[in-house]
Amino acid sequence: MDAEVGPAFVFHLHQAIDRDPVNLARTDRQRCEIKVYDHSPRELIGYEGTSFVYRFRFRVGSEVALTRRFLHVFQLKAAKSPDDSHPVLTITLATVGGRDTLQIRHAKSSDDDVLADVAWSEVANHWIDADVRVTYGDRGSLSVALDRSDGRRLLEVRRAGDIDVWRGGGFVRPKWGFYRSLADMKLPGAVEDSVRFANIAITRGLVPDADCR
Repeated sequence: MDAEVGPAFVFHLHQAIDRDPVNLARTDRQRCEIKVYDHSPRELIGYEGTSFVYRFRFRVGSEVALTRRFLHVFQLKAAKSPDDSHPVLTITLATVGGRDTLQIRHAKSSDDDVLADVAWSEVANHWIDADVRVTYGDRGSLSVALDRSDGRRLLEVRRAGDIDVWRGGGFVRPKWGFYRSLADMKLPGAVEDSVRFANIAITRGLVPDADCR
């Protein structure tokens, strides 16, 4: 139970213990996530030409260690596609040029473009309301709005019919959680970090039928 939002998911990672359960041989990253996958109900899975609204709230405390690489809290990830190793879209925390930021990153294939960013100091210790709307296609559409719980708009992205959010074949799935690079972190020991999520809603189409509050 969270004092501000009520029931919430808490994703925990121990810096010096937890690794990537997808591939335990990897020692440079760690993750704890929930996701849509191929056995999820069909109405939750993103196919070419379909549209979705993803609404949710998340909170990352200022004590969480960032890296120069990535700490993803949300991903749109292609699956069973010819080019699916890199996320299509991420909401990412990272230290860039010595500046701690939250970024919206998009990748047509394997190279990220930063669509928008905001200083980490504006995000830390606040509940953030996220509204992500996407139409999947090679010339798809994307909108992302992040609002702080006090009503402040932190950033906004609007792209209509001119952004590649499809990898060909397969499907695209949303993922929420805590996926972090360890490559440049100095681990202090078995320190536990956490990220919180609440009120996750998936709507097929571009008119949301649920409010993330």
